[in-house]
Amino acid sequence: MPDSNNKSTQAATCEEIINSLADYAIITIDKELQITGWYAGAEDLLGYKKEEVSGKPIKIFFTEEDIKNDIHKIEAEIALREGSTINERWHVRKDNQRFFGFGLIFPLKNKDGEWIGFTKIFRNLTERKKAELELRNSYKELEELNFHKEKIVSVLSHDLRSPLNSILGASQILADNFDILESAEMEKMLKILNKSATNVIGLLDELTNWAKAKYTEDIFNPQENNLFKIAVNAYNILKEYAHNKGIKFINNLGENVYVKADRKMLLSVFQNLLSNAIKFTELDGTITASAIVDGGKDIVSISDTGIGIPLEIKETLLQSSPVDSKKDTQKEVGSGIGL
Repeated sequence: MPDSNNKSTQAATCEEIINSLADYAIITIDKELQITGWYAGAEDLLGYKKEEVSGKPIKIFFTEEDIKNDIHKIEAEIALREGSTINERWHVRKDNQRFFGFGLIFPLKNKDGEWIGFTKIFRNLTERKKAELELRNSYKELEELNFHKEKIVSVLSHDLRSPLNSILGASQILADNFDILESAEMEKMLKILNKSATNVIGLLDELTNWAKAKYTEDIFNPQENNLFKIAVNAYNILKEYAHNKGIKFINNLGENVYVKADRKMLLSVFQNLLSNAIKFTELDGTITASAIVDGGKDIVSISDTGIGIPLEIKETLLQSSPVDSKKDTQKEVGSGIGL
């Protein structure tokens, strides 16, 4: 009789200790993976009371993805085969909120050493997991920032050098020979200066727009925009550049076509597309803006009579990072910044 009382006392003490481990969920399950034991830590962590889960399958707090992949069964099989298994994965609380659990599952045996089920112990490490993910994201962002910085420095040092050298050369000729140059020669030098300065401004505009899109947090403000007017405004910014190449712009968008979008972003997209069209269209070419309605959507196109885009470059047009560019119709290399 004293032995029986002693065992009951030990069992009660053991259960008190288990229930005091509030940071840990301790669960026992049978061979069919049905819940048989549910202690205080499990209730706090998972949100279920003991009577709500008793006899329920352990998979109730696994994610849908893991249930489809039978992860709860695989855990048990490994634990039975190898004596235990560590697991770390996302779980689901009663209120459907996810948390990241780290723990251990091992076979449960009776006093005779017979296998009767499993014990699963785990704790909530969501904050640690979030901090780990944030650290990884920060590292990735720093890597991207460093790559972008190096690419921009390369663009500035390489692509700006050509037009700036043209400006320096032409201005030096004008300064040294101002009194003896014929008007036709002066006009030629001034056109070189104008073209080179336009190229510099265009490059700086592209870099500025790319940097704004990449690093600023402008508020997205969608509103009704007249596409015809947006195209006109974008072209007017680049009109001098187009005129210098004798390029004609045809606006077939229609004056009553409206779309809901952020005006600054929409204007930037049109400006970028038109700038590239002008850059890669031969002298006296044509650029056309048009739109069709397909299934309730407005599909806008900017087409030109230019040299076209190689397939390998098309695949990089929508990347946010700079890429290797190609020479335009006047043998000048673009900024390498995608659309």
